[in-house]
Amino acid sequence: MTQSDGRPRWFMAAAIASLVFMLLGCVGLAMHLTADPAKLPLDQRAQLEALPAWVFAASAVAILAGALGSLLLVLRRLAADPLMLVSAAAVLVWFVGMFVSPAFRPLMTTSDIVIAIVVSVLTCLVFAFARRSRQRGWLR
Repeated sequence: MTQSDGRPRWFMAAAIASLVFMLLGCVGLAMHLTADPAKLPLDQRAQLEALPAWVFAASAVAILAGALGSLLLVLRRLAADPLMLVSAAAVLVWFVGMFVSPAFRPLMTTSDIVIAIVVSVLTCLVFAFARRSRQRGWLR
């Protein structure tokens, strides 16, 4: 089933779901930025201190570009596609960065790895959704 402009009826639900996902990332970013290492448990403090700045920067770029790109998806703007490409590329840099960092890698738990995989896959799916939406003419 489609709308009068050719978009499927599920488009807006998917765009809003992607925005909610990316806004959750913004909450996590804000928590990371405002965290007081002295008040964290030792394992979390060690992770915070071991995370290289460039890996954190990649995650911040991924989150902020993803949130803006998802908002533009909801607004059906063409700029959503390139922003989601930036987000997907940055999330892959973040993902790889966590595993190549010799100080951070041994501090990762199984939960951290699962979360990283899920976040990376979902971000790439949102990018694919934005790309497909642009190709099908659902964005303007």
